[in-house]
Amino acid sequence: MWQNRILRFLSRVSGTRFWRWIAKNREFSAWIPAAFWAFTVFVLSVSPKGVTPPVQIHHIDKVFHFSAYAFFAFLMLCGVKWSLRWPFMRYMAFALIFTSAYGILMEIFQGFIPSRHMSGVDVIFNTLGAFVGTVFGRLVLWRI
Repeated sequence: MWQNRILRFLSRVSGTRFWRWIAKNREFSAWIPAAFWAFTVFVLSVSPKGVTPPVQIHHIDKVFHFSAYAFFAFLMLCGVKWSLRWPFMRYMAFALIFTSAYGILMEIFQGFIPSRHMSGVDVIFNTLGAFVGTVFGRLVLWRI
């Protein structure tokens, strides 16, 4: 698995106990990409100004919501698959529910930030992206 190779490299380079511990614990290291992406989504969601592309395309933010949460759901599905031993439908449901709940929570946080607003349409696109990400993950990870 590519995560273990990276973590083994980091443990050799840095020589710290932390990286050695992560390299040994596959259950923990499987969640690192999803945690990093969750942090990225959090930072982008609570920033005072929204990230806008230089070209103004109508409803491009919905594409960003959809793709960000589809990728997040895929990473969650990978983390669950590589760390827990559940039936596939259970961890598909976990990834979908967790990612959708995270999207709802981020929209609620945006309601408290100046120059940002909550949007039910964004929640719908977050959930649709999470659904597509879990289905895509099911198709990809089923073959691994």
